[in-house]
Amino acid sequence: MDLLITGATGFIGGTVARHLTGAGHRIHALHRRPEQAAALAGQGFIPLLGDLADLDPSNLPRVEAIIHAGAIINDGSPEAYRRVNVESTARLAAWALGQMAPPRLVLVSSVGVYGELAHQPADEDTPCRPVNDYEITKLAAEQEVRAAAGRGLPVVIIRPTWVYGPGDRKNLKLFRFINRGRFPLFGSGRTLLSPIFSEDLAAGIALAVTRPEAVGETIIFGPPVPVTLLELCAAAARALDKPAPHRHIPLALALPAAVLAELLWRVLPLPGSPPLSRRRLLFFTRSQTFSSARAERLLGFKARVSLADGMQRTATWYHRQGWLQ
Repeated sequence: MDLLITGATGFIGGTVARHLTGAGHRIHALHRRPEQAAALAGQGFIPLLGDLADLDPSNLPRVEAIIHAGAIINDGSPEAYRRVNVESTARLAAWALGQMAPPRLVLVSSVGVYGELAHQPADEDTPCRPVNDYEITKLAAEQEVRAAAGRGLPVVIIRPTWVYGPGDRKNLKLFRFINRGRFPLFGSGRTLLSPIFSEDLAAGIALAVTRPEAVGETIIFGPPVPVTLLELCAAAARALDKPAPHRHIPLALALPAAVLAELLWRVLPLPGSPPLSRRRLLFFTRSQTFSSARAERLLGFKARVSLADGMQRTATWYHRQGWLQ
């Protein structure tokens, strides 16, 4: 198949692109910077210069499916989130609808659209209550795709859980803190999480691209069972050959410290972001569990990489980049 992937220079988009190239598909990889073209071509992709924030659909090639993985995840203004996450999705959908044979549009969304979960494990029918700009605009992008589906576009909406693996920078800080023996656990560490290894997610998205049963569906891809934060940190520590984190800081102390840090960074000209915030504390205090029953029932999907194996492969990749000192 001829496929267009947005976000191919990023973590999830790049992993999916490599997976599908290995399966024999031809990948047109959208990239923003001209200097990225050679690296993309070296991976067997067809580079396609373009920016999601100002995308001209008339320059897009004819393809059989689009995997829309490009997005702003953090560090964007509300206007940037809207422009990239929502308006680019609307333009892609409109372009696809205008083709003689409309390609399948697979939107890589996020379980973040659920916001605070009232009941767990959440499934595709759980009400969405997004809070921050990222969550709100990802849900708005889903709504754009569903509107296009109502006009005849074959669409699939993917909601991955917490993704980790080689190529990921978002979780590098966790590995660095554990590697240095400086990772404190705020609270009991028994918060439940749903990590999925990037290669497992790529295999699931490949099914969403090729299987007819996926069309018109919203599908969560996650692990068979959740793990506690203690288990997650212990697996990362074993992969790094380090002791598991054992220092627990009571939330009664952490919460006031987070509020104070936010206040200082708001009123003083301090660089970067506060080292502790109420939002960051959610990682330690808010359980997030999800059901992948629909993915298994419709597509035969099952995440196969164990947490131990996935953490080892991730740590090995970080070491090879020279990022764990």
